[in-house]
Amino acid sequence: TDANIRKEAYLLGYQLEKANYFFAKDSQGKEEAIQALKSNLSVIVQQHYYDAKESYHWYQEALFLKETQKAYRFIQITLKEHPDNIAYLKDAYYLSEQVGKSAESIQYLHTLQRHDSAHLAQWLEEEYQFLVKIKHTALAESFLLKLAPGSVYWSNKLAEFYNAQNEQIKSAMVYKRLFQIAPIYSKKKHYYLLAIKMLRAGNHTKMASDFAYKYQN
Repeated sequence: TDANIRKEAYLLGYQLEKANYFFAKDSQGKEEAIQALKSNLSVIVQQHYYDAKESYHWYQEALFLKETQKAYRFIQITLKEHPDNIAYLKDAYYLSEQVGKSAESIQYLHTLQRHDSAHLAQWLEEEYQFLVKIKHTALAESFLLKLAPGSVYWSNKLAEFYNAQNEQIKSAMVYKRLFQIAPIYSKKKHYYLLAIKMLRAGNHTKMASDFAYKYQN
């Protein structure tokens, strides 16, 4: 049919332009080939001149051309074929962040946390930093509150988060809990001083004095 002929013509045209790019002898020739490839790829995407099973190939081509939106579209299609592939999930996460799809980025992070358990700590840290980056303070707080009870590391992050939000009393209360559960004197002293520091930073001088007096021993 005419539609199939057009499809094959564009697919072949893409291959020829790719060859032109590699055989080009100067930067102008390469740039002309790149522009032709981008134009060709746009038609291939718009007209759906590709098979889902070839989506990873086209994903790589889009990356080669620095066509981020198209690359993201192709990696999404690839993931439908391979939903548990960690490498593809990583690529989808980083690309979703680049194209501003915040909700989808968080979904990819949650999927990575489930499927890439060997690197769970990395993906938890990535999620927190991402929430801070997009200034979603409510989600960031909720995230920290979920992890802090079982983790000194995340409790410290929660205290730092509250301080950054100018909620020094909340920050001090987190440090107070860390002070109370600390197993050795040096750690207890460290969190004791941090709790007082936070209260003073928030101009809660009486609370700071009361806390210092109550727990000084």
